[in-house]
Amino acid sequence: MAQSSNYNSTHLLLSLTGNSSAYSASGLWTPPARYLTILTTVPLPEHTGGNLSEASYSGYTRVIFDPDDFVINSTPLPGGGMELANVNPISFPVAGAGASDVIIAFAWCDDITVGAGNMILFGTVNTRTITAANDPVFEAGDLKFIMK
Repeated sequence: MAQSSNYNSTHLLLSLTGNSSAYSASGLWTPPARYLTILTTVPLPEHTGGNLSEASYSGYTRVIFDPDDFVINSTPLPGGGMELANVNPISFPVAGAGASDVIIAFAWCDDITVGAGNMILFGTVNTRTITAANDPVFEAGDLKFIMK
């Protein structure tokens, strides 16, 4: 299940209550950018984009995603909640020589720079090991943000 970061939750609640500090020039607060990270540990809500345990293999970078890469399942989940899942494959750069990262989670951050920015949402994935010449691809439905 995905969780919201403290940063994201604060801005969402402020914007829902009409607090002007949460507004951007275009209206309600929206994250300025959409970058996915792959992680070797599951973050906590208080983590930021600056203190995540991101993949460290040679060639790794965060990847941008398009709003159309994720869609909301219109049917509520049993027990409540909604799911936002990727409908397009999301590819990360091919791993360089000597790579050996075990990926167990992912996050949406608002900065392309590894180790920077704010974390928006995060979730877990089926464990996968990234090795040299491996092309880390998350197929449709592999990345799910579930909000309850």
